[in-house]
Amino acid sequence: MYDIFFSNNKEKKENLMKYDYQNFHDHIRYILNYWENAVDYDNGGIHFYIKPLTQEATDVGVKCFLMHVRQMYNFSVGAKYGIEGSKEIAYHLYNTLDTVFEKREGLYPTVKSRYTMRKEPDGEYAKMYDHFYAVIGLSKFATVFADKEAYQKAKTLYLNSMHKANDGEYRENGCYAYYDYEAQTGKKKNGNTFLHHAEATVNLLCCAKNIFEEKKFLVEKAEIGKILLDVQDMFANKFFNYEYMITPDGINDDLTMAKHVMYFGDTLAHPMEWIGFLYEGEKVMEEPLQFLHEHGENLTNICLERSNAKLGGCFRNDFYLREMMSSENSSFWSQSEAILNTFVANKMYDTDYTDVAEKMLDFYFKYFIDDEFNGIFSRVDPKGIATERRKGYMFKCDHHSLRMCEKIIDYKLLD
Repeated sequence: MYDIFFSNNKEKKENLMKYDYQNFHDHIRYILNYWENAVDYDNGGIHFYIKPLTQEATDVGVKCFLMHVRQMYNFSVGAKYGIEGSKEIAYHLYNTLDTVFEKREGLYPTVKSRYTMRKEPDGEYAKMYDHFYAVIGLSKFATVFADKEAYQKAKTLYLNSMHKANDGEYRENGCYAYYDYEAQTGKKKNGNTFLHHAEATVNLLCCAKNIFEEKKFLVEKAEIGKILLDVQDMFANKFFNYEYMITPDGINDDLTMAKHVMYFGDTLAHPMEWIGFLYEGEKVMEEPLQFLHEHGENLTNICLERSNAKLGGCFRNDFYLREMMSSENSSFWSQSEAILNTFVANKMYDTDYTDVAEKMLDFYFKYFIDDEFNGIFSRVDPKGIATERRKGYMFKCDHHSLRMCEKIIDYKLLD
């Protein structure tokens, strides 16, 4: 039913966009320039809190593991593109990872503080979402610097995380979101953990392909690639909700959608991220991942239509199933992921998404960028008013915006 909202024409527009790859190179530089002053050369790691109305990082007495590994990714990308200072910062973050954050049983226990914004389990635990992001950051570092030791560190952390979060056969059960140190077992499940497990798997495979000779890569592909196929099967056959066409973050242990999702809603950007990760997985595996070809185009159309992105370019991310409507806000991360994966869909499918992709880019560059104090606002409403003006905090370092630019460049998604 959603196909009517987009032109379905194999003769797509060519070279009509106002954007070129230099725009995205420049934006990566802009992001890294904003964050370079947050690096803590004295004590290791990087600060996460940026004072309002300044570009000044503040030591709040605690560092965030997720911020650290995301910034390792970010500055590794900067080094890949030759942005000055990025290589030194990437190495600083790699070399201080295990001095700033101590391991227990091969994992990094989650540090709780008043800056933790989300409800987490009681007791001491390790969060798999963070660990899969660490694999992503380490894999990017290893790829950019052709560092086989860093690859092995990423792979060891990946396999240990999977072991600790194990719930039997992955294609049937997925994995747990937390490892409880006291109970010595995994706890709870959520869709966000599955999503970034897929991303970590793809990044590990891409790294192996880039730094190893073909024979060694085929060995790694046989091991890690099998996991990626299991991830796709779990996603397509057990987790994805075909009734509502969403990837619910709230799920029960049997992977069915949790009851509260109907009331509290879900994200439209995550289904689009799944399309992007499967696209990358298909490229590195050099074999089709069936969900993309059976459902990806229709799912893209549904997410874009539900978000009302064609009306001015604001990707309204929060979707409420009870009302079957989106709220009137976009987040920097969901806007970025929607833009990126609309370009992916434009590359893959017959539907022409050029106009909506350009509208979303226009909205992002016009309203999310703080021209007065620099940085990227967290949330913006469809009128262009920044409704959440914090630009640096525990979970935000503009990683999604930078990743959007990197993937558009590397996969030549404007062509």
